[in-house]
Amino acid sequence: MRLLILIILFSLKTTVIFSQSGHIPLPIDEIREAAELREARYQSNRKYIDDLINWTFELKKATDDKEFIATIDKIYKKLRAFDNGVISDKKNDIRKIEYEIKEEIEKYNKRIAVETNPETFWNEGNKLLEAYDYKRAIEQFGYVIQLNADFAGSYFNRGYCYYQLGNAEAAIEDFSSFIKLVQDEPDAYKYRGWARFDVKDFIGAMADFNSQIELQPESALAYYSRGSVKAELNDNYGAISDYEKAIELNENFSMAYNNLAWSKFKLKKYKEALVDVDKAISLDQENIAALDTRAEVKFKLNDYTGCIEDCDASLLLNPKLSNSYFLKGRSSYKLGKKQDACLNWSKAGELGKAEAYDYISKYCNN
Repeated sequence: MRLLILIILFSLKTTVIFSQSGHIPLPIDEIREAAELREARYQSNRKYIDDLINWTFELKKATDDKEFIATIDKIYKKLRAFDNGVISDKKNDIRKIEYEIKEEIEKYNKRIAVETNPETFWNEGNKLLEAYDYKRAIEQFGYVIQLNADFAGSYFNRGYCYYQLGNAEAAIEDFSSFIKLVQDEPDAYKYRGWARFDVKDFIGAMADFNSQIELQPESALAYYSRGSVKAELNDNYGAISDYEKAIELNENFSMAYNNLAWSKFKLKKYKEALVDVDKAISLDQENIAALDTRAEVKFKLNDYTGCIEDCDASLLLNPKLSNSYFLKGRSSYKLGKKQDACLNWSKAGELGKAEAYDYISKYCNN
C-alpha cells in the first residue's frame, strides 16, 4: 500500500499545481476512489492469476502424460510473466490464458479417449496385419489386450501373427487365451493345432484337429491336418483314411494326394503311391513336395531316369532342395554315372543333407 499512497500524494501535489496554473482540480474523493478501484482490480487479477497457477499444478499432478505436461508448463510461464508487469488492466489477457488451459484439457481428453480406446489399436493392428507387418501388428494387438483383457479377437490375431513369424510357443499361448473366451471358432483350433504340430506336440495337435472336425465336419483341410499328425506318429493307415476323406471333400486337393502317396510309400505300396502322386502333380504342376515324392517312388520302382527327371523339375522350382540332389546322386550311381553321383551328393551335403557324406565316403573315394 505504501507505493499506492505515494502515488496518491503525488497526484494531489500535481492537482494543486494544475489549480495554480488555471486547471480545474480533481476532487480528492474521486482520486481516492479511482486508486481503490485500481487496487481492487489488481487484487482481483492477482488472485485470478494465482488460481490459474495453482490449477496448472493440480493438472500436472493428475497425469504423467509428457505432451500435456509440456504444454501446461508453457502456459505456466505465461502466467508468471505477469509478475513483473502492471496487471490491473490485464483481465482479458488472463481470461485468454484460462481459455487456453481449458482448450488444452479438452484436446488432452480427446486424445486420451482415443489412446485408451481398444478399437483404435484394434483397427490399426488389422491394417498392419493386412499389410503383412506382423511385428507391428503384434504390438497394436498387445495394446488392445492391455486395455481390455477380454477382447478375444486380439488374442486370435496376435496368435496368427506370432505363427506367421515362426514363434509357435507364443502363438499357442494366444490361441489358448482366445479359446478360453470363444470355444466354437474352428480356425482357432486349426492354427493352434499347426502351432503344436510345429513344436512336435502331436497329441495336442490331434486334439485340436479333432475339435476342428467337430465344428467343421465338411472341412477337407481339417482331415488333411489330422492325417498329417497321424503320419508323424507313424499311423499310416489312419493317415490314409484321413487323406482319403479330405480328397472326398475336395477332389482337387493336390497336397492331400501327395501325402496319401507318401503314407502308402511308407507302407511300401509303391505302385499305388505312384498313382496318387501322379494325380497330385496333374492338379499342381509346381507342387515341389509331390515331385520329390514321385522321385522317391520312382527310385524304389527302379525308374532311375524318371527319378532324375523329377529331381531336375524340382530343382528348377527351387535350386536349394538338398533331397533332390541326394536322390539324383543315388539314381546317377545306379545308372553307372559315378562322377555325376558324387557331384550331386556333394551339392546335397553342401545344402545340409548330412547323409550325403556317408554316400561320398562309401562310393566316391575309391
